[in-house]
Amino acid sequence: MPEWTTPDLVFVDVLRQQGLSDEDIKRRTRPLTRLRRGVYSPDLPADPVERHRWLAQAALATHRNVVLSHVSAALAWDLPVMTGDLSRVMLSRVGPLSTPHERHDGVRVFGSELDSRDVTHRLGLPVTSPERTILDCARYLRFRPALALADAAAHKRLLDEKTLRRLLSQMRGWKGIGRAREVLATVDPKSESPGESWTRDVLLRLGFEVESQFEVYWSGRFIGRADFRVRGTWVLIEFDGHSKYGLATDAPADALWREKLRHDALVHAGFEVIRLTWVDLNDLGLIARLIRDAIERTRLRGVGYS
Repeated sequence: MPEWTTPDLVFVDVLRQQGLSDEDIKRRTRPLTRLRRGVYSPDLPADPVERHRWLAQAALATHRNVVLSHVSAALAWDLPVMTGDLSRVMLSRVGPLSTPHERHDGVRVFGSELDSRDVTHRLGLPVTSPERTILDCARYLRFRPALALADAAAHKRLLDEKTLRRLLSQMRGWKGIGRAREVLATVDPKSESPGESWTRDVLLRLGFEVESQFEVYWSGRFIGRADFRVRGTWVLIEFDGHSKYGLATDAPADALWREKLRHDALVHAGFEVIRLTWVDLNDLGLIARLIRDAIERTRLRGVGYS
């Protein structure tokens, strides 16, 4: 579980309460970084996720009766947010009645009804529950980034089906709820990365039924696990992300060698293995041709799979 570092926030209101003059305050805050109006910090992290966390804590400190929500809540739950813009903190008001949304000073405050049952704490901060977070993100984001979040939450076993049903009923008629329902209908808790989530969605939209995390045995021995198998075929699909070839504690060369041995074993067992990257996912025609050609090669070899 990641720890959110607590920034050393400096509040102009507090400085005034301490008796500092406006000129004294200007001198005190001049070398600091402005996080939002009236809030400063000695420094701001370069990493966009960590920077968002600092901005989120500053926003919480200057708003009443709000919690982190949407993308900000997803980051608090350590879920993979696939968006390039993390400059705006997202908050939601707690209460039974809908109120107008607000945008100001790097903060968006949502006024949609938020039951106290759907509020909890994460890393010491008030945040929407995992179920509310996923549904809010699914209504707000594009489909595939939302699916990546939902898959990750399901993989971490953060989602309760009963709670989701209650929230879906409550959100009937809300903007984006149709997309949220589609996301939930497509969730696969076996997905282990955003790349796998996006790949699965591409394959399904191309009309291919797939099995996630397909385990391959040969002569009674486990030889490897593929991200996907095209159902009823000897065709395996692998999404190639950087993490597959080495983590911080693993030499990339060693990871690459092990991956090669695994790949060779799958091919030796008779499978066609198609490897896709982020760039490939933008070319659906290419992916369809690769799969159809691989299926045809297995047909010509006279192999079949139930």
